[in-house]
Amino acid sequence: MALITCPECNREVSDQAKLCPHCGYKLPRTKKELSPIQKKKLALVIVGVVLVFVAIGAGYFFLSPRTVEWCCYHRISDATCTEPETCSRCGKIWGEPAGHNWQAATCTEHEKCTICGIIGSEAQGHDWRAATCTEPKTCNACGITEGRPKHHSWRSATCTKPKTCVICGLVDGVKLEHDIEDYFCKICREPFVTESDVPNILDITSMRYEVNFVGGIDQYMTFTNKFKSIDYITLKLQFFNAIGDVLTDDISGRTTASLKFTGPLEEGQTSSNQYWRACFYNSTFSGSINILEIKIEYSDGTTLILDENLSEYAVKAWR
Repeated sequence: MALITCPECNREVSDQAKLCPHCGYKLPRTKKELSPIQKKKLALVIVGVVLVFVAIGAGYFFLSPRTVEWCCYHRISDATCTEPETCSRCGKIWGEPAGHNWQAATCTEHEKCTICGIIGSEAQGHDWRAATCTEPKTCNACGITEGRPKHHSWRSATCTKPKTCVICGLVDGVKLEHDIEDYFCKICREPFVTESDVPNILDITSMRYEVNFVGGIDQYMTFTNKFKSIDYITLKLQFFNAIGDVLTDDISGRTTASLKFTGPLEEGQTSSNQYWRACFYNSTFSGSINILEIKIEYSDGTTLILDENLSEYAVKAWR
């Protein structure tokens, strides 16, 4: 038991007393001091209890998925072609996958994603453009070439066309001049006949017709050859009525009649009187005839054709 001083009368009293025995003053309650060992033990107990509660609370808080997400110091990986942005610690995701960035297929390379490297469609293969006279075989897509250009394949100049490449159409120079001999060009073999030349080639020395009893037109002609040996002469005739209308054959429906003489007829020779029976039928025929064409086929294989403008000069009676 310890002694304390009364605050009222300043006399010593027991620390266990509630009132001062001398003046009756109500004494304040004094706390019992703990020894150092007791204090140390009490402190350890308190710390232990606190640590237990902290551990329980922390375990519940940090082991909860939502708490992990809220408290995570995110380590975010970039979005890939197939995965969005993702935290490697808590697994949280953001946005959408980036998607593939396709690099188009070429003639030799597959379609490829420039981000992840995955392969898409196959290579397209070359789209070849054939070689020309000036360019080699070339791919239209990538421009790669193969082989060499072709050489020009020239077709010689003629009287109607200059020297020309049959592959690319390139022309070189000018066309040739006609070299005419005996009414034919020696280069292109085309005939060249003027009005004044016709009587020196063929002379129809006689030409007449008769209308037979059935209404058909019988045609008679005699030929004199003034040039080289003739195999065939073919005439195309046209018939008219009294007012100049072209007539149509009542049987065949044609507007022309074709008469063919078969030779040979040598140079300077005159044929016998040629006869074509009922070569045309039309009751309104007035006697007017026009020669549209005379085709002369020679024994050497050449052919002369006298058109409508030249044919009339072959008829002796019409000149």
